[in-house]
Amino acid sequence: METMDALLTRRSIRKYLPDPVSRDLIENILKAGMSAPSAGDEQPWHFIIIDRHDLLEKKSRKYILMQRC
Repeated sequence: METMDALLTRRSIRKYLPDPVSRDLIENILKAGMSAPSAGDEQPWHFIIIDRHDLLEKKSRKYILMQRC
């Protein structure tokens, strides 16, 4: 896929497969994102990788509750 095709045909995905994503793929995606330019070259990125479904559910519920306050 050409770059412009990828940019112009992007879409939001809200249903995900239950298959785990490999650690190598996650690291490659993060490396690609961190190479993107940032304002003033500040590179203000912070990442938290949650690979346990039970922790993700717990954090998701907590986030939803925080948004209601």
